[in-house]
Amino acid sequence: MTRPAIDFSIYTPDVHDLVRWPLSAIEHPSLAPRFAIAAALAQPGVGLAKLCSLGAQNRHGIDLDLAAYLRGWCSALAGDGDAACEHLAPLLGSATPAIATAVKVDLANILADHGRADDAEHWLNRHHIHSVELLDRLSAAYVEVGTNDDALAISRIARASDDHATLATRCTRLGREIALGGDPDGSRLEELAALAGPIDKASIFGDSTCTRLHYTLACWTGHSCTAFLALHNATDDKLERLREAYDLWPSARSFEDWRAIANRAKYAIPSDGAAALALAAFENEIATDDVCSDNEKEWLRRSERMLRSEVARTPTLAPQLERLEAQCR
Repeated sequence: MTRPAIDFSIYTPDVHDLVRWPLSAIEHPSLAPRFAIAAALAQPGVGLAKLCSLGAQNRHGIDLDLAAYLRGWCSALAGDGDAACEHLAPLLGSATPAIATAVKVDLANILADHGRADDAEHWLNRHHIHSVELLDRLSAAYVEVGTNDDALAISRIARASDDHATLATRCTRLGREIALGGDPDGSRLEELAALAGPIDKASIFGDSTCTRLHYTLACWTGHSCTAFLALHNATDDKLERLREAYDLWPSARSFEDWRAIANRAKYAIPSDGAAALALAAFENEIATDDVCSDNEKEWLRRSERMLRSEVARTPTLAPQLERLEAQCR
């Protein structure tokens, strides 16, 4: 039997998605309009750059919001972030929902492309831009362009600016700041723990997002991984056994080798993947003798309750366990 695949990355805190929040996994900032302005104003095949070069942004008789949107993007392409903000900022209140939604994304991408956090803050204040959604996107855009210090600065502004954020959003912003800037004195982690509420009553007094972030970042910052591993049904010692069993597999040849793997994996239960690894190793152990010995029957008998509990959690293991039980009657 081949070795079951186990994704050990689930046992390692990953803050990549957190620092990119609220961007999705497939969403990446780019210096291009989110609203299809060229299609709205030009013949097919005429792009934004061509429209700007032809001076379309200065034409009269077109929809005012479309004209302002085009002027903003022509300014952005010309490298004038200040003018881009001047034209685009009023469109955050556009009566055309598609334009208002696009501008939040566009401004974040333009600001990240045209300057550092100090420049962005200056333009945001100068043009009276107060969208916290835009700030969150701007922070994520700075992460994408590799300036984490700027991302941290903007994230702090977003957290301080939003008095009406949900508990989950407050925790996500705080968690992002920890992931971007660390937490040398542990104060931010303590604040996150307070927002999460009592560990044994998080579902009543706190928020599941806050609790998950607290566990993840406590491990990521090197404080404690106990609660984080528990999210994946593991502890430090169980994870160590699972890792050992997994790594021993390629060199296993004898009855003793497979028994060693089966035992290590069995005592790593209920860590995710442990039961599948234990059953596969035990099946290979039996195969080395072509028969289930009394010793192997005893091992299965002693392990049955533990394995059965895992089958209840992972029903796909049931046929394998039933096959081994039939073979070792």
